[in-house]
Amino acid sequence: MHEKQYEVRGDGAGTVLVIGLGSLARKLIADLCHDGAAAPRIVVVTRSAAAAEWCAVQSIVSGADVRAETGDALDVAFLSGLLLRWRPRLVIQCASLLSPYFLAGHPLGEAGARAGFGFQLPAQLPVALAVMRAVRDTAPATPVVNCSFPDAVNAILFQAGLAPLAGIGNAGILHYLIERTLRRRGHRPRIQVYAHHVHAIAVLKNQDLPATPAPVVLVDGDRVDWQTVRPRFRRALDGDEINLLTAASARAALRALCGAGGTVHVSLPGVQGLPGGVPVVLEGGTVRCSHPDGLNHDELAFLLRDWGRADGIESISAEGVVRFTQRYQDIVAPLSRDLCEPLAPGIARARFDLLRTLIERHSPH
Repeated sequence: MHEKQYEVRGDGAGTVLVIGLGSLARKLIADLCHDGAAAPRIVVVTRSAAAAEWCAVQSIVSGADVRAETGDALDVAFLSGLLLRWRPRLVIQCASLLSPYFLAGHPLGEAGARAGFGFQLPAQLPVALAVMRAVRDTAPATPVVNCSFPDAVNAILFQAGLAPLAGIGNAGILHYLIERTLRRRGHRPRIQVYAHHVHAIAVLKNQDLPATPAPVVLVDGDRVDWQTVRPRFRRALDGDEINLLTAASARAALRALCGAGGTVHVSLPGVQGLPGGVPVVLEGGTVRCSHPDGLNHDELAFLLRDWGRADGIESISAEGVVRFTQRYQDIVAPLSRDLCEPLAPGIARARFDLLRTLIERHSPH
């Protein structure tokens, strides 16, 4: 497949703007603070003045310049003002309207898991949409890493003309775990991973893969059997443990996007709108897909579509409208037919209100 290359631009001051201050954001910030040269200033957008105190504490313990901006990350005008004031080298979008782990243990959790993570798409899309609208209007050359369901959200935003540069997690976690395992055995091979959110969740939750094709993994250019390299855990990991792995797997890529030198080979989800994770190379201020010569375009397109269906997403139109699979509709329709209707980016916030109402209606009293 051909390689796409994208230049990472910024004002050179090194400011990193982080949207959200949840568990994953805090781990990413802590990692960036350990390398002050990569991110000499970190500005965090949070809704909570109390959470903003965490930034002050982080500055004290790390010696890095971490400061908070309190406001609503759904407010495009507010975000545009931040972009104009700080002119960040990189934006890391970590916020969502609902934690991806919120439904664990909730009465709707089982139905949501069977339907696929598309069930939570209305919670994962709105903030990323607001961030990308602000970037488009104010600082279109600023690279954005979206951490909120990038396998789907980045693809939707790409079709709407609002593509983030890439995501983290998912395929990146699998790449990281496979590479670390092989290195512990004394090997330092080049790893390339094609995978999706559904694969990462199955691994991290110690589950069998859903009825969908396995990830594609290449070691030094040779395609290997997934079962020979699949990472194994003895039990299901919880949200905080998953976030720890997500942050660790993203460390090298984020450092490179902050301007560090050297060449980084990783796998990232949602690169320029691809609905899944692919291998990339980061070097000299550029990000480029790194496909092996023998990979078939049609096979990759088929895999990406099939993997997305396992999360309940049948298709994403040229306008970014999501249509859900029949399996998703069969599971969700008895709960809410409205949540089965096609989802356009512009109505994601209103659709979240429907999801929140459904969750509240089924919450234990």
